[in-house]
Amino acid sequence: MLPMITIKSLTNYIVLNLHFLFEYHKSNLSKLNNTTTSQTLIDCDQYLKLYDLINDKQTSSTLPLLSKETSQKLKSTFQIVKQIFYENLAHNSEYFEPILSNLTADSTGPRQLELLNILTKILFSNKNSLTTWRSIYSKTLLQST
Repeated sequence: MLPMITIKSLTNYIVLNLHFLFEYHKSNLSKLNNTTTSQTLIDCDQYLKLYDLINDKQTSSTLPLLSKETSQKLKSTFQIVKQIFYENLAHNSEYFEPILSNLTADSTGPRQLELLNILTKILFSNKNSLTTWRSIYSKTLLQST
């Protein structure tokens, strides 16, 4: 749905459907997390695309003008997506290496801070990520400092 969100006639429809879908699953979040241990509900790439859509100035300026209600629904939907994604990080450490290798030492933007928050959440919630970090530390020396 996200690739079609820039089409002006579909924007409101997509945002409303995403909002209703995630609002419905928000109440069943603990049940969903217990049943899907082998796969994640929201992939890291999906989360970062939605994060960029909400927070990136260049991306948000290319979107058609959203009504105030639609914009608020998109932001509240993103908060639900963020909650689901962060809860899945406790069970999954496969994102640690790709995110760490994508960090740059000179950038301090909001996306960089979000990536650091994700890495911190993974490190504190999953002890296997510490062994992954130790094994790739020499390859990602600038990002690890």
